[in-house]
Amino acid sequence: GDIQIRGGSSDETNVLVDGYSTADTKAGKVSFPVNKNSVQEIKVMRGGYNAEYGEARSGIINIITKNPENKIHASVDYQFEPAQYRHDGADRYTASVNKMWQYVLYDGDNSNEASYIVRYEGLTPDTIKWIGWNAYSDRLMNDNNPDNDLTPQEARDLWNWRHRPVTYANRTGHNLDLSVSGGGNITSSWKLNVLGGFKYINRPYTYPQPKDAYEEIGYMLKFVNRFGSNTSLTLSALNTTINTVNRDDANSSWSGDIKISYDGGNSQPFYFFEKPYVNNVVSLYGLHFMQIFKPTLYLEADANYYKSDWDMNRFPDSPADAGRYFHGRLYYDPQSGYIPVKLGVPDNVSGFRMFGRANTVDKSFTERYEAKVAMVNQFHPYHELKIGVGFRMTNIVQNRVNVHNDDVNQTFLWKSDASPIQFNAYVQDKIEFWGMIANVGIRFDYYSINGSRPDVRRTLEYDTNLEVVNSFLDGTFPTIDPKPSIYVSPRVGISFPITTNSKVYFNYGHFVQMPQPEAMYFSTAALGNRLQWLGDPTLTYQKSINYELGYDQNVYDLFQFHVGVFYKDYSDRESGIVYAHSDQSIVLESAVQRENQEIRGIDLEFRRSYGEWVTGFFNFNITQKSTSDLSVPNISQIPVITDNPSIGINGELKGVPRPIISEITPYGRGVITIRSPKNWGPRILDYPILHKTGFSFGLFYRGAMLTRHPDGNFRKTHPDVRFYTIPYFSSNLRITRDFKISTLGNMQLFFDISNLFVTKYRVAIPNSRDYYDDLYANGKTNRVGSEDVSNPLILRTQSDVLYAGQHRTYVLGFRFNL
Repeated sequence: GDIQIRGGSSDETNVLVDGYSTADTKAGKVSFPVNKNSVQEIKVMRGGYNAEYGEARSGIINIITKNPENKIHASVDYQFEPAQYRHDGADRYTASVNKMWQYVLYDGDNSNEASYIVRYEGLTPDTIKWIGWNAYSDRLMNDNNPDNDLTPQEARDLWNWRHRPVTYANRTGHNLDLSVSGGGNITSSWKLNVLGGFKYINRPYTYPQPKDAYEEIGYMLKFVNRFGSNTSLTLSALNTTINTVNRDDANSSWSGDIKISYDGGNSQPFYFFEKPYVNNVVSLYGLHFMQIFKPTLYLEADANYYKSDWDMNRFPDSPADAGRYFHGRLYYDPQSGYIPVKLGVPDNVSGFRMFGRANTVDKSFTERYEAKVAMVNQFHPYHELKIGVGFRMTNIVQNRVNVHNDDVNQTFLWKSDASPIQFNAYVQDKIEFWGMIANVGIRFDYYSINGSRPDVRRTLEYDTNLEVVNSFLDGTFPTIDPKPSIYVSPRVGISFPITTNSKVYFNYGHFVQMPQPEAMYFSTAALGNRLQWLGDPTLTYQKSINYELGYDQNVYDLFQFHVGVFYKDYSDRESGIVYAHSDQSIVLESAVQRENQEIRGIDLEFRRSYGEWVTGFFNFNITQKSTSDLSVPNISQIPVITDNPSIGINGELKGVPRPIISEITPYGRGVITIRSPKNWGPRILDYPILHKTGFSFGLFYRGAMLTRHPDGNFRKTHPDVRFYTIPYFSSNLRITRDFKISTLGNMQLFFDISNLFVTKYRVAIPNSRDYYDDLYANGKTNRVGSEDVSNPLILRTQSDVLYAGQHRTYVLGFRFNL
């Protein structure tokens, strides 16, 4: 899932590898291209990071790779996932009224004649009728279309062939991760050390998909050159390739997102190829130079290149030789490949999709060049000064085409090419005296569009939607050359000891980030119809002012306790706007910066980092958001700018900004490890069979969460009624056993069990409206997820009864360190 820190959105967080950003600007995502056995340390900076860091309003995750030594080291980590159903309930293709009822109705003993089945879902029974294969054939034979003629047996055989069960849950999963390092002296003054890493992930999907499994392959190389004792040059190379499917059929005419899927998502039972494939290749190359002039003065210089290439397209066509002839007509096999609309035949009996879709092609990419230089000088026993500058140029290319609903008359284009440039400079002073540590700094950020862009604010100068889209496509749409954006951010972080076992700290800072490329550069053109979306290049920095106050206490060397409170004040957040003629001859959506937000919260953490038997941590946090409501009641969810000054306020329809208060939701996460000491426990042949055995429990807790009634009419008539879920708890277990392999190294065997203990939380509700109505009528609006209803028939179902976290998986693995 997406990474979120302290209530912020995923695009507010950046992931660095050895200081190099992995943010895919086009996709609005970050990645983890390095294999875990090559990682030395992971630092999470949530609210008090220094002036040298930018482009992240909520937090930074800095992954530091291992520093190779002369001695050869090797680590291997392998996980094996047995073939198993990866979902709750029975096989998807089980022929029963409770599962795939179509087999019972259309291929049962009485299916040649009129028949029916009754399924119970909630209070109301559902009767499904079938005219029978004899009547169905008679209708085909007499509809004046000889191309679809079928005898009763041919029609039944065709249906059975196209709806044949698919064997799945028969593939094993594999996860391999390894690293090797070593080195030595090349010459008397040149020492070279190398770190190499590799990862391979093959995880079968839960349900049948156009391909068998999610696949990820990654490589990593790091060359550390030391020239004498004061000069070093490090070259790094990372590459990760992901091959998977989109989470859905990518048929949206609005969203340009690539929904990369780890699990595969759901799919049509018999025609998987409605979903396109998704391939993503991430490459990151870096060069780091360090020169030490004296123990208190050194220089660092970095250059890196990053590229994220996307490839989305449909799978190969279903071959003719995989199809079958019925009554002289060729029917293509829906389970062998993509079937174009012109070759497809609909399933007029049971209504399953049998052809088409997957009509989205995306060849977008992000390319980034970055260079930075920093000088560190401890010019005073109490002061360490760091000064740095950085330059970045990013090429953001959106190249996507979607034929909506298989209709070439509904072709949508997402086309843009932007190359903004950024510059930053900072000064920070690390001050240490009397046990106090203070980081005081200031940062300067500069962002330039680097050229002219279409000026969405002049949209209403045209008369019709068609004029707008044609002007945009032929390059005559008005343009603008926006002014660069500039911002100066102060940063302060202070940590002060109270006793030898406790400290308090305070952080304050301004953090800025440009809006997402969709808001500034992207466009969506419905050919022959209208320009649906156009970004606004005049947008400037989104801002956040963050405050944090915390207290840390070491309790008798037994555990550490942390409590922290934070507050984030957001302004100029990107939001939506509509440009429209009063007669709606033009309607176009774009972006503005009118949304404000506040996030406040508290963190509590108990941590035991070392101990003979028990180690671990548990973090409990409570976060509350408040976001301005920009909707225009009964008209639009976002403000509307019109061509008529007499409408609204000077031609603009806008609501009265007011906060939407999100209810507080507590979350808890932790890991508790119980490990037996060396040489402890019972012995067999004088061997301690239970020593160095560990049990690690992963814990997750979610408190009552605000939800809403599924019926819009209920929400309108009961605007003040709020529903809350019951609390939810889940846990995972890893059992480990460590072994010493003579003098070569050590090995660990492990066995993972997911969802070991889970709260009973109902997620499959046959008729959710009846369920919520019953909770409301009985004063139980805080019991969503429970089975506490007045009438048990509300929960009656002939589908699998599904509970959150009900499915349990098992993984075997080993880790070897040399």
